[in-house]
Amino acid sequence: MEQKKGQAANLLEASSQDFSISIRGKMGADGTWQCAVISNEVILSDEPPIDFSVTMEVDRRFEQTEYVYSFTDAFRHFDQSEWFLCRPLKLHKDFAAFVLEAFEQRMEEYAEQNPGESPTVEFIRKSRIDEWRAKAAASLADGP
Repeated sequence: MEQKKGQAANLLEASSQDFSISIRGKMGADGTWQCAVISNEVILSDEPPIDFSVTMEVDRRFEQTEYVYSFTDAFRHFDQSEWFLCRPLKLHKDFAAFVLEAFEQRMEEYAEQNPGESPTVEFIRKSRIDEWRAKAAASLADGP
């Protein structure tokens, strides 16, 4: 799907069970991108009600940065989260190679900092690697 100039779209989105983070961008008339980072998080109350199975107290934290003049500037803010541990939902073809390279680097650093993880954590880590690589390949295959 071709991006229309001036129309905002999610360029990169990652999500876990109660959290999502994305870079939303719009292309200017000159072909450059203006991007903002959006995070959306569900936070369970520290003191849930007595009848927790029926009702949960939920707070939602939603934040959006100001638009900046490049994807890489927005990515610096995005990269402060642990996005690489989340599932990839959207990856724009123009940024797929850049994001995949950053993902590989972050995942390698994570594995070095957290050696000897449990088999379950290792399985999830390998699953994320497969998911991000597949999403990048699909994005790049979408054509020019």
